[in-house]
Parts: sequence; structure tokens; C-alpha cells
Amino acid sequence: MVDTLDDEWWIDSKPSSEEVEEEEQPPDLKELKRGSQSLEEESKPKKKRKRPKITEKLAKREDKPATLEDLHTWLEKSGKGTLSTVEQDDMHLKGSSLLEGNKTKLKISEYLSSVILNWKSVVKEAGSKKSCKLIIVTSSGKRAVELNRDSVSFRGKCSTAKLFAKHLKLKDQTKLLASKNVDFAVGTPNRIGALISQGALDTTETRFLILDWNWRDVKFRRMVDMPELEKDLFSLLKEHFIGALKSDEKMKIGLF
Repeated sequence: MVDTLDDEWWIDSKPSSEEVEEEEQPPDLKELKRGSQSLEEESKPKKKRKRPKITEKLAKREDKPATLEDLHTWLEKSGKGTLSTVEQDDMHLKGSSLLEGNKTKLKISEYLSSVILNWKSVVKEAGSKKSCKLIIVTSSGKRAVELNRDSVSFRGKCSTAKLFAKHLKLKDQTKLLASKNVDFAVGTPNRIGALISQGALDTTETRFLILDWNWRDVKFRRMVDMPELEKDLFSLLKEHFIGALKSDEKMKIGLF
């Protein structure tokens, strides 16, 4: 049967699948919502993550008692570029040269009392002028004053000396050391090194050398972390104490 021209057959016929796809589809509400959220997020200023400062990290960190290996590592680092491999090896000390570390975080008097059991007999030993039996090396005059004050219960009434630059002249310290044997001294690397180099301080009778190793300043730097002290401390140990520690069994080094 032939279709007539006036027969509107297309009205009742079903649309093909292709025609359905071509028709405009209604927008997905979920997509619209998701898009609006992303626009809002982009318009909001991003919050910067607050990174913890290095000082905050160091403040929370608990320092472990220093070991002989820590000392050797620092000596190698400080002498790098100036010492040969043979010279670096020659600076290594035996384990018997080291006093026990401060494992329980004792104060200076308590620490010294725990590692130097014969201090009273050491004080009674005859000593020469310009000599000193125990030397504490620290980072500053202020810290030296604190250590000297806090060590009273250990050292007792023995002869003492403050060997640092702040308010104390080199000539006055030289005069003091020339007048008597000193049992207990505390000072800074630069001033102690200067006194030894000038012959004002003789270390041949020194029995104990204590490094104020783990104490930190307001910037949470240890003495061995300070560039301004590193050269003086390294020179002091290399020139005046490493050889003595290796040859004299009575001399000991402590890392407080």
C-alpha cells in the first residue's frame, strides 16, 4: 500500500536510538553540585601548612649520651681537608681514655661524682704551679660561670680558676696560674688554648678533661655545632690533648 502525502505517519512513529542521542539531555544534578563545590574551593585561599622550625624539632629531641664514636666522627669532620688519612687515624683514642657518658642526664656535680670516684685523693696530690688537674671546656663565659657554680658540691674547697675572656684579662689569668697549682678550672676553647700556647697553663699534670658536649644554647646548638667554636675546639684537642690522652693512661676525657 502506498503512503499518501497527507498521511502524517511520523507523528506516531517511535524515534530511533540515534535520534534520542542527538536530543539535548537534562543536566546531571550531581555533576552540577560537584562543579559548584570545586569552584568554591578554588575561590577560597589555600591554607599554608605550618612547618615545624628546626629549633622546635631540636627542643623536642632528647640527646643521647655522647660516645667515643661521636667524638671521632666530629674530629674527622672538623679535620677534613686539613689532615691526611694517617693524621686522622692518629687522632683516634682508645675506649679506655673515655669516662662513662651521662646516661641519666645528671647535673655536673652529680656526673663528675659518678665518674671521678677518687677526686679527694687527686686534690691531695702535690701539683706544680701553672698546672691544673681537671679542666672543663664549654662554649661561653656565661655557661662557664654556671658550671663552676653548679660543681661546688663535687669540687669542694679546692683551688679553682675561670679561664674565659668575658671580664677576665689574659694577663690576670696568667698571673693567677703562675702563683699556684689549680685543681679545678672551667673555660672556653680559645682562652684555654691561648694560655697553653703562651706557657701560662701546663697540662702535663691534667688528669681529667671534660667537654660540655650535649648542652645547647638559645638556638639549640651544641658546642660542637657552632662554627665560631669548631676551629678553636678542634685545635685545642689536636695540639694539646689528643697526644696526652694516648700516651698517659691516667688522663681521661669525659663527654658531659
